[in-house]
Amino acid sequence: MTIDLPRIVEQELRELAKKQNRDLSELIEEAVCQYLEATAITDICPADVAETQTKLLN
Repeated sequence: MTIDLPRIVEQELRELAKKQNRDLSELIEEAVCQYLEATAITDICPADVAETQTKLLN
């Protein structure tokens, strides 16, 4: 997967990785995972959850 970042974001990520003594790719992977998890949680409709639970019980 390729993600194009603005130069300033890339620069800030490189600085953060250096400051935390971490690999840049590890830092980016963690950030993307956190973003996807947060997005997945906020995209859930409560009605869909209830409907799915009802279907599973029947």
